[in-house]
Amino acid sequence: MGAETIKTMLRSALVLISVFVLQVGVLDGLRIFGRAPEPLLVLAAAGGLVGGPWRGLRFGFVAGLLYDLVAGTPLGLAAFAYAVVAAAAGLLTGYTVRMWWLVPPFVALGLSVYVFAGEVVGQDHLFDDRFILTLGVV
Repeated sequence: MGAETIKTMLRSALVLISVFVLQVGVLDGLRIFGRAPEPLLVLAAAGGLVGGPWRGLRFGFVAGLLYDLVAGTPLGLAAFAYAVVAAAAGLLTGYTVRMWWLVPPFVALGLSVYVFAGEVVGQDHLFDDRFILTLGVV
């Protein structure tokens, strides 16, 4: 492991923890129609766009696992959804300049995967009649 790799990992960890504190400490209280924004999901998608699918997969998994620690949902639910979104966004790495408009749908896809996986494991409070509104907020 080179010095540059360690610097990159430390920088990534610092950004990840900063956004985690922002999401849990500040933005959780700032709700729009009862829904809170999820900057960790956006960060996971950005990690995939910058680092490619494999690095994005790892980054998204760690971001989701951090969120799982405080979310009160089954451990691994957000980790799975964030990892899928980050890996999918990583597949778009070469196309983002021409296809920047695809980033918001991938974030909405992440929310949909999160809610669907939650329904599968018995978290029925994630999907309700305002789900489409939530997609708009995200």
